[in-house]
Amino acid sequence: MHFEGGRGALFSGNADWTFDVVGTRAGDESGLAPFQYDIDGGRWTMRDAADEPPFAGFRGSRLESWTSLRNEMGEQVGVDLAFDLGNISLKVHKGEVTT
Repeated sequence: MHFEGGRGALFSGNADWTFDVVGTRAGDESGLAPFQYDIDGGRWTMRDAADEPPFAGFRGSRLESWTSLRNEMGEQVGVDLAFDLGNISLKVHKGEVTT
């Protein structure tokens, strides 16, 4: 997710079903390092999901706050993003970020 001023956030799910948020800056792709590997010819690819549900319509809106979602062990398993146009909830399920 990219924000005004070149900052952003990379949301990722882990194999242990926890959720990570890594701050990013324009041009800095160091947060992508864990995804740059090859398994039997397959590679992770980035794609723009800004025009897909639930993100469609939120482009240019203001992120007002976010709330970490935690499991019974206190581990972060998602985040609720509160925008001026509404909310988006991201959660990890079986190691994948879902909405």
